[in-house]
Amino acid sequence: MIMDENSEFLGLLIRIFNLFAGLIYIIAAILIFAQINLNTKNTFLFIAIIIIFISVLRILNGIFNRDPQKYLRISRVITGISILLLAIFSIVKNSDESISRILLAIALLINSIQKSLIGGFEKHNPKWFRIISLSVGLITIILSLLIIFESAWSVLILIILFAVAFLLGGIVRLSNAFSSPFEKKS
Repeated sequence: MIMDENSEFLGLLIRIFNLFAGLIYIIAAILIFAQINLNTKNTFLFIAIIIIFISVLRILNGIFNRDPQKYLRISRVITGISILLLAIFSIVKNSDESISRILLAIALLINSIQKSLIGGFEKHNPKWFRIISLSVGLITIILSLLIIFESAWSVLILIILFAVAFLLGGIVRLSNAFSSPFEKKS
């Protein structure tokens, strides 16, 4: 009985966590769209701050969410630490827009690969959520690679790609918040 109550409480906490994270992603996307015509360095700084926040969410999820398999939890922590370091280096290198852009895109790429792993391997999630997670992960991998390798595009287009990636990430988080991975399967 106590174990069931703890599982339900943990499930509720994870839903709240995903709801909060999804809203942060979507608000970040909206704010990035709103800053499109502003200073590029400030926009990249804002993106780096959001990626730092995302990295902390990844690390906390890896540490406290006991539902996924151990290797997926470890990969979340490693992913979180990796994107945290890339975002910090991006802030340090903010004076060079191309380096900052590439570091942030690599952080987004690593986060997207993690998202794809969730879709592919977290069997406790509903199938529809796994499909959404895998699809968004693959789309954001493509967006990340475009940001990294397409230097001929204007910075405006690259910033829009970042915003779209954050928007898609928010949709996945909100979908996870409203899915029911902790209900008993019959």
